[in-house]
Amino acid sequence: MRKSMWGAFAVCLTLPAIALGQGDDQAAAKALVDKAIKASGGAEKLTKNTGITFKGTGKAEEGGMTVSMNHAWSLQDGDKFRAELGVEVMGMTHNMVMIVDCDKGWMQANGMTMDAPKEAIDMFKDVFQSIRFVQRLVPLTAKEVTLSPLGEVKVGDRATMGVRAGRKDKSDINLYFDKETGLLAKVEMRFKNPESNNEESLELLLSDYKDFDGFKHCSKMVMHKDGKKFFETDVTDVKLHEKLDASLFAKP
Repeated sequence: MRKSMWGAFAVCLTLPAIALGQGDDQAAAKALVDKAIKASGGAEKLTKNTGITFKGTGKAEEGGMTVSMNHAWSLQDGDKFRAELGVEVMGMTHNMVMIVDCDKGWMQANGMTMDAPKEAIDMFKDVFQSIRFVQRLVPLTAKEVTLSPLGEVKVGDRATMGVRAGRKDKSDINLYFDKETGLLAKVEMRFKNPESNNEESLELLLSDYKDFDGFKHCSKMVMHKDGKKFFETDVTDVKLHEKLDASLFAKP
């Protein structure tokens, strides 16, 4: 049961490559990432602020049911996450808090706190480390990350340029940047679901970017799991932080 709750929550988030030499491939892909960093607010702002908070309202679709949700997030670096959820099911609202602090995790619901199983923590971290990885953008420029171009791809009615980011001991991530604005329009990644023990695909569609104190962030996000729409949300109150208070990630 614990695995099921965490598993369901964690996922709630090609054209041929350009025919260039390997060095030119890297340079072309890096140029797209550099453009995205500049469009999003600049390397200094994205490097200095390792924490982010935001809120939202949305709905999830699973097993033929549609569930309304409001949510507030606090994320620090790539291994500390806190989510406060209000989930409406059949007219009743259930409040939950979910926290991961490095290798520890907890869920609080109905006045009870339980430890998260290791498999759920691992999956949660895998998904949200990848989301933070592309949300901050600057980590894409690290020397241990291999970038390669994926060519031009349509995302909705927008022309985008694709980049594949390869990381050691991690699944590749495909990123598609709006050709005109340079902002991230789509992300494709894979993760292992501990409940089924199978790999699943996760696609994020990002749109309606707004300026939040000099930082451009999407205000609409749609998630697809294995090709089916799973979650959509409006995003508000986005704030960058140099460092969030450690108490946010303590056991509730």
